[in-house]
Amino acid sequence: MIVAFPSSAQQEHDFAAHFMETYGNTEELTCTTVSPQMMERIIRLKEVEGDDKNLQVLTQIKSIRIISCGQYSEAGVFYKKAGMLARENKKRYKRYAEKDDTAIYIRRRGRLIVELVVIRLKDEKNFSLLNFTGNMSDKFISQVMNI
Repeated sequence: MIVAFPSSAQQEHDFAAHFMETYGNTEELTCTTVSPQMMERIIRLKEVEGDDKNLQVLTQIKSIRIISCGQYSEAGVFYKKAGMLARENKKRYKRYAEKDDTAIYIRRRGRLIVELVVIRLKDEKNFSLLNFTGNMSDKFISQVMNI
């Protein structure tokens, strides 16, 4: 007999996982994950090893999830739903910044930012949601906002 106990990582969904569970029952949304193992491989790339600035940024990231929608979708609907989900979970996610059609939410644990959510509407057909997890600083977010 095998008994499995859920770990805290399994119990604690990130924003992207919660969004996909709630709204991902459509073929229009795709979710791509860059796992912690892949992040370690990226950090070990020769191009990154010699670049202290990029290395400093990348070492703060544990994983990345990217949600996007298809070319013929109603991107504005997904953008509104993502914002609504963040507001419904306002104890967990705090709005950090908003600029044009981009909203940034963070989740802190003490002074560290453990999750960063960037919700973006490029136009009526292009929605994206970037979800970073890790141990990030406010300086990291400033760098992401300038991308």
